[in-house]
Amino acid sequence: MKKQTFDGTPDPSVASFALSKLGYTPWTAIADIIDNSISAGATKIGVRFQKLVDGTYKVFVADNGCGMSHDELVKAMTYGTDRSMARTKLSVYGMGLKTSSTSYTRKFSVVTRDTKGVANAATWDLDKVKETNRWEFEVYEPAPSQIDALNRSAGNEH
Repeated sequence: MKKQTFDGTPDPSVASFALSKLGYTPWTAIADIIDNSISAGATKIGVRFQKLVDGTYKVFVADNGCGMSHDELVKAMTYGTDRSMARTKLSVYGMGLKTSSTSYTRKFSVVTRDTKGVANAATWDLDKVKETNRWEFEVYEPAPSQIDALNRSAGNEH
């Protein structure tokens, strides 16, 4: 038989679901995100739980770390980011932010401000990945409510 090569790109809706089931507990998922804050040099880290009317929760993890530029945010939100994003030895595969977040939610957002004061936001929505069957997330200008939340946690810092 002649040797053949095939594209092994995973099906986005199946892979995103599988990656969200890597075995995090709620506490280890939050700890993984807090590790990112520590790696970013944060001196203040806040975790807030907001119970919604339907009985579910929104979880906010905020810090005053170094922040990210638009390009760094895109890298941070990409599954399997290269080691250039790693600020400590804790980051090995570029998967923690995404897998810890999606272990307990179908949609999560990151809001950040770079050293020039420019704010960006990005959102992974696994329901949209399932619907479109594409590995896509959105990067956008944050809503005023997101900027307010960023300012409450980081002040005018990053």
